[in-house]
Amino acid sequence: MLEARVPPPLIVILFGVVMWLATRYLPAPLFLAESSEESWRYPLMIALLLVAVFIFINAVMTFKKAKTTINPHTPSKSSTLVTSGVFRFSRNPLYLAMLLILIGWGLWLGSGISILLSAGFFLYIDRLQIIPEERALQTIFGDEFIDYKQRVRRWL
Repeated sequence: MLEARVPPPLIVILFGVVMWLATRYLPAPLFLAESSEESWRYPLMIALLLVAVFIFINAVMTFKKAKTTINPHTPSKSSTLVTSGVFRFSRNPLYLAMLLILIGWGLWLGSGISILLSAGFFLYIDRLQIIPEERALQTIFGDEFIDYKQRVRRWL
């Protein structure tokens, strides 16, 4: 079992709610406010969300094809080290997709503080989810995982 016991999708939802609350109730300027000069926000948000959906679907399909667990709280049930598909570019494409979704949400909200809060998700997942997962995977897959870590970056 991992140190972090809260499912990552729930963490995304919690961060999303905190981002919304911060945008609504903190006295921070909406420096990403809607204006004709900032019409870039929505196309960028859509692009980020489309990339996130592509990455997420590809990662899930790659896990299913490898017939191994997708549950990050039970790495001991991993039967295969998945290194194909989007896993050739990121050791954690599902978390990358979640981060992109939060950044897109922050763009939608239009507050710089909401974008900064998505960095909090990055730090939380990196320290409390990914590092323990990687320790477990190294225990299970040994040199194979060490080689993978040397070839592929943690995030992107």
